[in-house]
Amino acid sequence: MADPGVVVLSSEDYGSIDDMLIARQVISALVLYRVLAGELDAVLPRLREGDDVCLADDPQVLVEHRLRVMAHRAGIDPMTGMLDRVSFVHAASAELPAALLAINLDRFKRFNDQHGHMLGDELLREAASRIRSAVPRDGYAGRISGDLFAVALPAHHDPRRVALAIQAAIRARPLHATGTTTISIGVVARTTETRYDELLSHADGALYAAKARGRDRIVDHADREREVRERDGDLELEGFEEMTRVLAERVFDVITERGRRVFQGLREQADLDALTGLAARRYLDRRLPFEIERARDRGRPLSLGLLDIDHFGLVNKDHGWPSGDKVLAAAAARIRDALRASDWAARYGGEEFCIVLEGVDGEAARAVLERVRAAVASKPFMTTHDEAIAITVSIGCVELQPDETAAQLLERASTRLLIAKRDGRDRVR
Repeated sequence: MADPGVVVLSSEDYGSIDDMLIARQVISALVLYRVLAGELDAVLPRLREGDDVCLADDPQVLVEHRLRVMAHRAGIDPMTGMLDRVSFVHAASAELPAALLAINLDRFKRFNDQHGHMLGDELLREAASRIRSAVPRDGYAGRISGDLFAVALPAHHDPRRVALAIQAAIRARPLHATGTTTISIGVVARTTETRYDELLSHADGALYAAKARGRDRIVDHADREREVRERDGDLELEGFEEMTRVLAERVFDVITERGRRVFQGLREQADLDALTGLAARRYLDRRLPFEIERARDRGRPLSLGLLDIDHFGLVNKDHGWPSGDKVLAAAAARIRDALRASDWAARYGGEEFCIVLEGVDGEAARAVLERVRAAVASKPFMTTHDEAIAITVSIGCVELQPDETAAQLLERASTRLLIAKRDGRDRVR
């Protein structure tokens, strides 16, 4: 008989493979699929971790072997190699341990938000490996949820000593290359507790106390209980206050990090022109004075090109605004592709673009901008109705002069652009 931790789903019981996979979504156990040979290609790419598949006509002895292997795996957390929550609770409830340790990574949520879930998973695996290495052979560890672990110990072990060994294993070196992560540990040695949930509640309370007292520390439930009694305090009330403090810090961290991301996203959106993908005018106005100051500090030249699409008004008039937008976006792409990695361009306004050339004098800048002009004119642009139209640009080119401001530099570039227009367009001046 299949272990209750494994469920068999046969494709012949469903109208389609999709129906069978939908049924799997509400099953918490591992699943062994029995399918026809022609259905393998549809099932294999969609297997969940731990699930398996066999053919409908495989011998029963082979199917039972697969089920036994999966049943063995069913009680193990696939990420950490520890017992999963169900298996840990089952084992601890069946034979109440003499001591229980509740272990939690400090500020793991912040780590995940800053570095992403992939690095967070790596950190969890490393932490679990070190915790397992410090647990006595006759004890056992489980991943209860997220970054919360538990360790069960028999009577002849000193739980405080085991907690110190786990702490030392975590402190031995950084858990991840991106930085050091600490742990907090709550310890309870069984006295009057008769059920697993009582032990867990006391270990969890000690864990919250460890976090509330500054994290990266070990708190023993018995010590905590004695301290509260000596103060004539209320353990339950103080435990609630400690939990509230820790949860409030977590909420603050989440709000702070999410707020930072929102504002960063808004800034990035504001700094990019939505139509062309180039820098926006706002970014140009903020960045250009910095580029000028840096060029002067380093004693290096800086040049600027102001580009305008020739007769762009006729594009909008003859082909419509959507075609005009399409031309602007395509022209911006050609401009970007023609520049060096150190150069950058911004949409100055309408059909005008500003090109900033770092470390380039006027003569070299003209050559770069000539390349940009040629790239734009190299082939026709397509309208939204797939009509080909020829587009050219005029460019004013200037090199930064001593004591010149950003506004003065742009004004000279604008003057050169007007000269390029007056001289016949499709040229650099």
